[in-house]
Amino acid sequence: MLLAGVSAVAAQPASAAHDPATSSSPRAASSAHTRSTHFLLNHLTVHAAHYGGYERSKFQLWTSHPDGCNTRYQVLIRDAKRKPHVGSGCYLTHGKWISPYDGTVSTNPTKVQIDHVVPLAVAWGSGAFKWNAATRKRFANDLGTHYDLLAVSAHSNESKGDDGPDQWLPPRKAFDCRYMADYTAVLWRWHLTIDEPEKAFLHSHLATCGWPHVTEPKRPAIHDTHSGTGHEKHHACTKTSSGSCIRAGEFCPVADYGKVGYDGAGKKLVCTGSKTHPHWEAN
Repeated sequence: MLLAGVSAVAAQPASAAHDPATSSSPRAASSAHTRSTHFLLNHLTVHAAHYGGYERSKFQLWTSHPDGCNTRYQVLIRDAKRKPHVGSGCYLTHGKWISPYDGTVSTNPTKVQIDHVVPLAVAWGSGAFKWNAATRKRFANDLGTHYDLLAVSAHSNESKGDDGPDQWLPPRKAFDCRYMADYTAVLWRWHLTIDEPEKAFLHSHLATCGWPHVTEPKRPAIHDTHSGTGHEKHHACTKTSSGSCIRAGEFCPVADYGKVGYDGAGKKLVCTGSKTHPHWEAN
């Protein structure tokens, strides 16, 4: 079972042109409209990242599919260099995977991890903190392109962590241009913002790559916490005297006793407890 994906076309050395871990389908690239990463990068909104309130659990992983294979297995099947046999319960055997990040070869699907090219923490800070739960779920399980989610080695995924390209690039240098192009395309696809240092980094490096083109990704509808089917409501955080967002467990001013505030994730807190030494507590 193959899933229709969207292919990124990045500048690559001639020796990598037919490398199965880096090359894209020429037929797919030629039949679809492409965009320069110069266009995509310059059309991203520049905004400082929002760090408060991130929890990985706010992005639901992995959604089920009618064929019994959840999103993780869908990506494993799609990205396999030797297609696996799909057994009962989506049990995969006889497959082969090559991690595009470091070239690691594996025939054991349990040794392969699924990476979000734009890490969930980066997405949160770039706008997903405002999304409702349904939109975050769609982002976390995005199969609308074949570069939002990638099957990679556990070592490379864990070394990347929550870093963006200005902090981490694939150890397999032949994949760097492709990776930065994909990363930029995912930001644009999901209407995410970028901060000044990261934009400057990508501008410099993508220019060196020759401003690779990507197949233009479709842009899904984004529903924030005021819209869509979610029942969440986003509130601006209540600031402490130092200008940071309040947090559960922190002391609050005696004068605020009984008052309601909101932390960086928009969660409601109440100034309660001892009337002489009150603290913010989830309500």
